[in-house]
Amino acid sequence: EERANAVGCTAMHVALNYIHKAHIGDEQSAWGLGREPSLAVTIRALARPSELERAEGYWDDVRTEDVVESRSEIVARALHEAGAFLSQRLGSDSNGWAWGRIHTITTATDLFSMLAIETYDGRTFANQGGLYTVDVAAPDYERNYINRHGASTRFQCELSDERVDCTYQIPGGQVDDDESPHFEDLMERYLRGEPAPIVLDHDELKEASTLVLSKP
Repeated sequence: EERANAVGCTAMHVALNYIHKAHIGDEQSAWGLGREPSLAVTIRALARPSELERAEGYWDDVRTEDVVESRSEIVARALHEAGAFLSQRLGSDSNGWAWGRIHTITTATDLFSMLAIETYDGRTFANQGGLYTVDVAAPDYERNYINRHGASTRFQCELSDERVDCTYQIPGGQVDDDESPHFEDLMERYLRGEPAPIVLDHDELKEASTLVLSKP
């Protein structure tokens, strides 16, 4: 069931991307738009076309003269292209189209990543989540569906009459030393949505902590 859901997630995101390109890509090219129209426009054209003034008009491929394509024709073409991409990228067996094979996340160092230096980046992980979900992990359609944007931290507190209990999740580790076992020790918990407790009670902190002092 989990694998089937992962395959379905891949198919949905890739198909939506290709439908979006087919829907507005020709107008973007013909009109010289510097920025791609929002994906929400295509979603509304599919789900609630009555909300758009010219919902049907934008389905026509303006690059073909004397031909007016329908929505069905454009969507069918896009789905065919999406299937061809997936077959080429992940193989002809759709059972192998698990979302984590293309939807990956890599911990990166901000400064060096901006300079295209990947030496200090962390490992690459398969990632769940996607568009319009609670677990925000939008794929980058221009970079083969990798996840470059998501929650930088997840913080939650529960208040009671006796105490405050808080947890956190961060996509990384506790230190910036890539030779330390704590470099990415929180990453897998972040990917699983497993929170780590924040110890606020002095007695609990004393029991859980060890302070080692050494001479320089």
